[in-house]
Amino acid sequence: MGCKRSFLLFFLLLCFIHSPLFSQGGIFDSPSEPEKPQEEEKDHKVHKSSGKEEHKDDHLLEAPASLMGTHIHQPGKIMVEYRYMLMNMQGLYSGGQTISPMFPLNLPHATGANGGTGGNSGSSTYMMVPQRMMMEMQMANVMASITENLSVMVMIPYVRNNMEMLNGGTYLKSYMSSKGIGDIQGQLTYRFVKMEHHNLLVNFGLSLPTGSVDQRDSMGQSMGMIQAKVPYNMQPGTRTYNPSPGLTYTGNSGGFFWGSQFLANLRYGKNDNGYRFGNRYEASLWAGFKILDWMSLLGRIQYQKWDNITGIDKALDQTMDPQNDPNLQGGRRGLVFAGMNIKLPFSSETETRINVEYGTPFYQHLNGPQLGAKSVFNLTAQLVF
Repeated sequence: MGCKRSFLLFFLLLCFIHSPLFSQGGIFDSPSEPEKPQEEEKDHKVHKSSGKEEHKDDHLLEAPASLMGTHIHQPGKIMVEYRYMLMNMQGLYSGGQTISPMFPLNLPHATGANGGTGGNSGSSTYMMVPQRMMMEMQMANVMASITENLSVMVMIPYVRNNMEMLNGGTYLKSYMSSKGIGDIQGQLTYRFVKMEHHNLLVNFGLSLPTGSVDQRDSMGQSMGMIQAKVPYNMQPGTRTYNPSPGLTYTGNSGGFFWGSQFLANLRYGKNDNGYRFGNRYEASLWAGFKILDWMSLLGRIQYQKWDNITGIDKALDQTMDPQNDPNLQGGRRGLVFAGMNIKLPFSSETETRINVEYGTPFYQHLNGPQLGAKSVFNLTAQLVF
């Protein structure tokens, strides 16, 4: 009888050890370790046995279309990316107020602190003023992860600008344009905090002086369509080395996600034309949710601040256009965006996503007369393999 009782106890103990309650952790699990679904465990074991642990880049559904350096890929994977940005600029601002284009055409002005041509002690008026401008940028990016916490990216931009001007005296319209390769940039992103629902990354980029600052075009019907250098803000490049430090945080819980990013674009030295663009600072906050496994919706708020130009390009006549004045280049702006990120089911070996967002300003304060932004459209196409 004692033997039968011992065998029964042994049998019950053996069943308990091989039960899901024991084998999956059960009561012996640490309180901080959440129980994993059986399906997830099965997938994990399959990939572990093949020597490759599954790593889906679902975080690409959790970042706005226009931001970079928000994630780290699995080591060994490469991301090829195409980015498109279109900014529609309309309306002249002086401070926080819009002004009529007729005002700067008859506005007395003096030589700025940086000196330069033009400005006869308040007796001059501008020959032309900007009416609207389309700023277009296309960018090709390649990103690879060196380790699970460190990635490197190379970005090659192509810039195209078109501007409509109003000429003084005749009040006729004229047009100017510029295009070319911008400043090529490299960026390192390092993740120094990695938790189940939170990540903190530090970004560091450096742009090279590959873009032109000497673009010229025909302008000014009242002046016989002369060839002149386009203003500072229409040049494709900066011709300086510009470090870009930043900090990025991302978080998620269930189908919800959120994040923030702070970036600075610092200008170093002066270019061959004797000036450097002002420093630029950007901060973004975003939040969204996945409505499907392959689609998410999100909203973003962005604040931008940029400084005036230091130095002067003596080839730009300040009496011709307020955009040629280095002291009328700075400003700050707040924008609100709505976006959608979509994962395309092309192949199990690759991941393809399309991210789009559209934004409009809710606040602008510009060192004018200066064109304000009306709308911004961003599109990103990503292929990870």
